[in-house]
Amino acid sequence: YSGVDTFLTAQYGNFSQDPLFCSVALGDLGLLFGSPCLYSGNSCQTEIGATGGYCTVVCGDANNSWGVNISDAVFLIDYIFGGGPAPMSTWHGDADCSGQITVSDVVYLINYIFSGGPVPCESCP
Repeated sequence: YSGVDTFLTAQYGNFSQDPLFCSVALGDLGLLFGSPCLYSGNSCQTEIGATGGYCTVVCGDANNSWGVNISDAVFLIDYIFGGGPAPMSTWHGDADCSGQITVSDVVYLINYIFSGGPVPCESCP
């Protein structure tokens, strides 16, 4: 994916959308939910790419450190109230499965981390 060869799109049926890799920085080239490379994300209704499949996203891992701890709650607070960077995907920050990232996710994470509350995304479909 480079986004620069747009002339190929029409001629060969290619596309130039972001493939939504899990984490290029960590070498995880699996695909996030909603990727245009997945069966449900493209008009060809086929999986595109060599690695295929979904990545192992740790739900509630807002800062993408491959674990859930207080730094994820701080990351979400900075995103929601301080204009900090967004989590890589909604799935990373939506700990309560509401479909959006809000202060409720911060409360959910704090309850999980300090009070033994439910695991992030435990009740997600």
